[in-house]
Amino acid sequence: MKSIFSILIIFVFLSCNSNYILPEPLTLEQIISEKKWYQEDKTISGLFFKNNGNVYDLLEDCSSNLIGTSCLTNSSDSSIIFEYISNNITTIFQYKILECTDSTLSLEKIIYNAKNEILSFTTQTPVYCQQEQLFSRAIEQMPYYYNFIKSLKENGYQFKNFNYLVSNNFSCEDNTIVMRHDVHHRDINKARYMMIIEKELLDVESSTYFVMYNFPPEYSYNNYQQDYINFIQDCSFLGFDVQPHISINDLIQSSGFSEYWNNPIDTLMGYFNNNYFLYNNGLNYDLNVIKNDVFSIDSVVNHAKNLLLEYNLLWQSTTGLNVDGYASHGSSTPMNKVLNNAYILDLVELESSGIYNYDTYNTKIFNELKYYSDGYSASWMSNYQLVTHSKIQMLVHPNVWDNSSKNYLFDNESNICCDTRITCPK
Repeated sequence: MKSIFSILIIFVFLSCNSNYILPEPLTLEQIISEKKWYQEDKTISGLFFKNNGNVYDLLEDCSSNLIGTSCLTNSSDSSIIFEYISNNITTIFQYKILECTDSTLSLEKIIYNAKNEILSFTTQTPVYCQQEQLFSRAIEQMPYYYNFIKSLKENGYQFKNFNYLVSNNFSCEDNTIVMRHDVHHRDINKARYMMIIEKELLDVESSTYFVMYNFPPEYSYNNYQQDYINFIQDCSFLGFDVQPHISINDLIQSSGFSEYWNNPIDTLMGYFNNNYFLYNNGLNYDLNVIKNDVFSIDSVVNHAKNLLLEYNLLWQSTTGLNVDGYASHGSSTPMNKVLNNAYILDLVELESSGIYNYDTYNTKIFNELKYYSDGYSASWMSNYQLVTHSKIQMLVHPNVWDNSSKNYLFDNESNICCDTRITCPK
């Protein structure tokens, strides 16, 4: 029942967004004869159904992490559902939401089996709904975020993504918030609602979503990587800028490059403080050896370059998108407490390598923008009037703004602004 319900939500999602221009429905005979299911690869909601010959498995592959459930109405006439699916089947294959790994299985067989599967349940009938209903659902789920953004907009702020910052040589106009979302797995569902709010209230160029794809500590977690890929596809389809949220320290550690990365924090801190001097020259960071180069810093930097190049190629081959920049993750790996990811990606040797245009914590960005983070329940989250600077980088973790988290979030009256590189490892 859950799988059938989920597949119906997909069709509702397609019809809910009035900004998408979808083709006119074809007859089933036209679809079969013209092989419409082999058209250009595009996704809505990043959902793919893999058919291994068993339609039940095909339906079970459907994700239930969707929006727009309020667009359904109860009905005992399940034949209406199949009629709806038949009339809109072009939409399904136009965007390749259904992919057949077994090309010998005919579309007639798929539809026939799907019909039998559907008619075996007491189901719900999808009905057309307006974009406003989808927007209302997002506001219902994220009321504090909606009111916060709306208030800032009414107060004269414009919202931009990091593409804007790069295209303007890392400078921006007054009253500008460069919006950043760090998306961990726990953030994915709420991030989808945030995109709806931003698309309707602002525009798709109002923020950049940094997604924690291919984070080594999560390699063994079931479905995490595919969930990230699905979300990245959602962002791209809607037109939002999406970039990686990475931890170079974790990439180094997982590569087995240096035994030192596995030492405890106290040992690493002793090595670092006794042998190195890290300083900011006003443009980026320099790391000088003052005694013994126990970490072989030049080798570490060269290895980091190779790892970033490999990561960029993986991101591009998996998502079809280029890497423009990163948002460093505040990892709990011991070396990150000693030599932070943000410092590494701001070292002159890496920052000027051409592998990436920016990390969100680069000095060139901090020189231009005041940094606001929702880490540690910042007080400005509950009072937009505490947002007072003219040029801002604002970090928002979608799950932190969950409606159910209100009491936890808004008790803290400190941390209006903080430097994540030092005090807010979120």
